Order: sequence, then structure tokens, then C-alpha cells
Amino acid sequence: MNKNRLEAFSDGVLALIIIIMVLEIKVPETANWADIKQLLPILIGCILSFAFIGVYWSLLESSFVASIKKVSSAIMWSNLNLLFLLSLLPFGTKWMRETHFDRFTVLAYSILLMICGLSFNILQNKIAHSLKKLDSIS
Repeated sequence: MNKNRLEAFSDGVLALIIIIMVLEIKVPETANWADIKQLLPILIGCILSFAFIGVYWSLLESSFVASIKKVSSAIMWSNLNLLFLLSLLPFGTKWMRETHFDRFTVLAYSILLMICGLSFNILQNKIAHSLKKLDSIS
């Protein structure tokens, strides 16, 4: 597979994840400060998740653009795994805010973020392995 296709797919999935999160933000029914103030936990959760997704997007871009020329199936599946896990962030974000940042939901969200980090590490290892293979061929 061409790396440009994988980059475009990853960008599209990440854009959809962000759109889903933004669509979850409900517009207040009135212009009262009290109604807007109630949105602050929702906005904080979305900003947090948006930042994490932005970091992963940036890391994916630098990994693919700087490193690989051709995508192996191991890279493709590792990337797909990471995208799936990142697609769970809107769920985790909504769950946290609807339970008013209950300890259990924050813990579950934190575990999800750690699993995303592990998944990205696996992807990086697959990319490194692919580059070593190319170097040994050259």
C-alpha cells in the first residue's frame, strides 16, 4: 500500500473523531451564564481529548512523512488498531462528563489513553522494523 493512502485514511478517521466530539456539545437553551457555566466540564473534556488526538495526529504525520516509503501489512494493521482505540476517545470523554468526572470513569479514560500510547509504540516498532528491513536490502 502507498503511504499517502494510509496518511489520507488516518487523517480522515481522526477528523471524524474530532467532529463526533464537537457534535456532542449541546448548545445551551438560553443565553444565561448559568447555562453556559454548565458546559464548562463538557468543554474541558473535549479540549483534553482534542489535545490528545492532535498529539497523535502530529506523531502519525511525522512518523509516516519522515520515515517510510512503503506500507507493510504490519504497519497498516498497527495503524488501524491505533485509530480504533483513538475512536473510543469520544465515548470516554462523554462517559466522564456525564458522570461528572467520577473516579472510575476518569480511571477508565486514563487506561484508554495508556492503551493508545502502547498501540502507538507498537506502530513505531513496526515502522522501525520496516526501515531496518529496507536498510538491510539496500
